[in-house]
Amino acid sequence: MRCSEAPLDYTDLLDLDHALDTPPDCDVEPDDLATILFTSGTTGRPKGAPGTHLNHAASLLNKLIRAVSPPDRPGGEPLPPTPSVKLLTFPFFHIAGINNLYSNAYSGHRTVLMYKWDAREALRLVEVERVGEMSGPPFVVQTFLAAAATSERDLSSLRSLGMGGAPAPKALIQEIHEIFGGRVSPRTGYGLTETTSGVFAISGADFVARPDSVGRPLPTVEVRIEDGTGRPVPAGAEGEVALRGPQVVAGYCRTPSQDNFVDGWFRTGDLGRLDPDGYLYLVGRLKDVVIRGGENINCAEVEACLATHPDVVEAVVFGLPHPTLGEELAAIVRLLPASTTDAATLRAYAAERLAAFKVPAKLAISPTPIPRTPSGKIIKRHVAAAMDFDKLLAGTV
Repeated sequence: MRCSEAPLDYTDLLDLDHALDTPPDCDVEPDDLATILFTSGTTGRPKGAPGTHLNHAASLLNKLIRAVSPPDRPGGEPLPPTPSVKLLTFPFFHIAGINNLYSNAYSGHRTVLMYKWDAREALRLVEVERVGEMSGPPFVVQTFLAAAATSERDLSSLRSLGMGGAPAPKALIQEIHEIFGGRVSPRTGYGLTETTSGVFAISGADFVARPDSVGRPLPTVEVRIEDGTGRPVPAGAEGEVALRGPQVVAGYCRTPSQDNFVDGWFRTGDLGRLDPDGYLYLVGRLKDVVIRGGENINCAEVEACLATHPDVVEAVVFGLPHPTLGEELAAIVRLLPASTTDAATLRAYAAERLAAFKVPAKLAISPTPIPRTPSGKIIKRHVAAAMDFDKLLAGTV
């Protein structure tokens, strides 16, 4: 239900019932169920992940430790004043929304919310509420920056812009620096519903120096990179990211197969590598692969290449059935409004940077945004149908 324009303070709610002054006496054990949140289902059916009170407490502990001693700021970069004002754009059915809400409450931060995302309204809230930190999916930050570039709003209170829920394009990091002159610290991380939100983090100058990384593991997290049999791979090699720790759920609800959970380790389905300093670099999803004539093509690699073109706003790469190759690579790209770049130019651009078999055989330009979930993710298995790919190719949309 949408609230009225008049804000209601939490203390006003307490005044309505003095019995709420004392928290109820609840007998809660660490392993008692706290939440059942569903995964996004970007490459398969959504699955219910049962989070315990211990899972959430461990996730909160990670956030508190990082706030006091950020692992990626060895130089002692100054921390924002406490308490702060934070604009939160993640939905509350998403683990990032829940995690940010209770960590803000625990730390005494004031949380500013929006009924729905609107970049101009976000600029107004930053000015009026003196927001110091803001976080959201990359597409939220992208539209915020586009609006901020031409806005006369006073955004001097803003100190940090966080991106999560989907990979953060490198161009956004540079754009934050260009618009705010280095005053606003970019940050990102890595986490899943199954890990009760973030388990890796990176920000500030560290993020600028390593824009492809999602950071180093937070204190309660163990990480290893595995091969297809569950064995650790050599240092620096690519493999499946596996995680272990008190913030990782025990399994999925009502799911016969629990292959992702083995001996306390959660196999994420994400492909990545660790550098000698412990920074994690994600390279794609195990299932987000197109097999073209026996060659495996990681869609994330092709998307990242297309995203480096200066006219590209967003891109999605996926597979289409092919009678002889099995699958062929396809892409949908959205460009800047004034761009005159065409599909042939983009394919040539990709061909200069990728192996020939990784260049999309079919590439369509969309005049509208690529559909996403409320948490900012693209449902790959539905995108071609949802955007009427054949009509896009024919230029009839």
